[in-house]
Amino acid sequence: LSKSAEIFEAAKSHCTLHAAACCLRMWLHNREEMGEFFGRGEWVVMSMQRLLIGNGLRERVSREYVSNVAEEMVRLYEEGRMFSIIPLQLPRT
Repeated sequence: LSKSAEIFEAAKSHCTLHAAACCLRMWLHNREEMGEFFGRGEWVVMSMQRLLIGNGLRERVSREYVSNVAEEMVRLYEEGRMFSIIPLQLPRT
């Protein structure tokens, strides 16, 4: 039983690291084409912090990054757009 728990934890760590790598590569390959907010990469820093906190990372994200990401989220909300890599227009109700 303990061996299967170890395997599950290893798989969980692998998935977390894969998600972090996907975020980083998405930013690296699109930072010049997807607008100023995307290009600054604050969202990448916050994504990495969120994903890797369980793997021993204890650094805090700067308040400026949190503030800038929150401002972007409010802007997208007010425009009726999804907060995602590609902020698609949501249907109006």
